[in-house]
Amino acid sequence: MILGMPLHLMLVVDFLGSGVLVILGGASVAITLRLAAREPENPRWSYMGVLALALAAFALSRALGHMGKAVLLAMGRTDLWQELTPYSGALNTATFIIIAAVSFLYGKVEENVDLLRSYSQRMEQSYAALKDTYRDLQLQQQRMLILERKAVVSRIVTALAHETRNPLSSIAGFARILRRECGDQERPCQRLDIILDECARLERLVDGILKTRHEAPLHFAQVLASDILDDTLRLSRTAAGSCGVTLRLEPGPPGLDLRADRESLAMALTELALNAIEASPRGAEVRLGAEDAESMVRFQVQDRGPGIPQEVLPKLFDGTYSTKPLPSGLGLSFVRDIATLHGGMAACSSPPGQGATCTLSLPKIDAERAGRQAE
Repeated sequence: MILGMPLHLMLVVDFLGSGVLVILGGASVAITLRLAAREPENPRWSYMGVLALALAAFALSRALGHMGKAVLLAMGRTDLWQELTPYSGALNTATFIIIAAVSFLYGKVEENVDLLRSYSQRMEQSYAALKDTYRDLQLQQQRMLILERKAVVSRIVTALAHETRNPLSSIAGFARILRRECGDQERPCQRLDIILDECARLERLVDGILKTRHEAPLHFAQVLASDILDDTLRLSRTAAGSCGVTLRLEPGPPGLDLRADRESLAMALTELALNAIEASPRGAEVRLGAEDAESMVRFQVQDRGPGIPQEVLPKLFDGTYSTKPLPSGLGLSFVRDIATLHGGMAACSSPPGQGATCTLSLPKIDAERAGRQAE
């Protein structure tokens, strides 16, 4: 017996305890290695793996020491056990030193890893900022190209308008002379009247161009919305007749006043009407109307044509965009410019299967303001 415990019982306890210690150490190593495999970039699992290996080595050393001690004592070789004890203690001490060193180094490693992560996050933020800056530069470059293109188009249009004025005046002048000389000849007089009407329309177009380009002054005055619609109907009637389209006038409530340049506003609405006429099939109807929209007068031009694709709607009022292979007239950019000069806005909508509706919304003159102006 040793310390009151039978030798065979001591051997059983030592062997069982040592075996359990080794099993637990091996299990801890297996678990930490599996966790490290899931997150190989995480240094904590690497540290836990090394720590588990060191503890497993300590458990194995400790278990072998206890088992050896029990066997030697059972054999009566106390002297041999006393000789081996220092080596067993030294091995355990070395194991603990390794564990301490690993723990100390892990702290330094984690500091460096955190520092690297911080640098990595800063680099990612810088990269994201550079991407945003590059994207902004691309957008600015595209805007500059669009502005340059619009400036070139504006210069060309203005130059053409100036160069067209004199030939138009000459054509109209000679047509008037021929009109006076044709006497009672009906057919020549009708054709000359058409020439004079078209020359007048072109002259108004030229004036509209120069006004939108600030090359000619706008003549603002108080006008009725119904008068603007009458002008539009008169200017569009010939084109509607040649296309077999009916124009329907809906002047809206009486007394809708606004301050506007009558000629340029009528030309803008005529441009909308001509587009609607071209989009309408023969026998269709185009509606011209005006309505009171609180502080605005809203002119409307509505057709029952095929409509406008949704992806085209945002580009309609861009002067560099056209859906026609050979566009004629001033285009919807002219309409937008006229609306802007009047403090209003232009818009188009096209519900599927319902044609298109284009609107000009301009500030109206209320009765009280009109009375003050009259005084």
